[in-house]
Amino acid sequence: MRTKQEQLQQQTQQNRCPKCGVVLIVRKGKYGTFKGCNNYPKCKFTQSIG
Repeated sequence: MRTKQEQLQQQTQQNRCPKCGVVLIVRKGKYGTFKGCNNYPKCKFTQSIG
């Protein structure tokens, strides 16, 4: 059985949102670039890059 953190890491490595399963895309924001869910604003998952 995998832990939640391992599942989260595996999904983000596949460029999938761990919350809703939609593709993560690179976005530019006020504080730099990040990966964000393409299903925004319904899903607000983000992940920092770097």
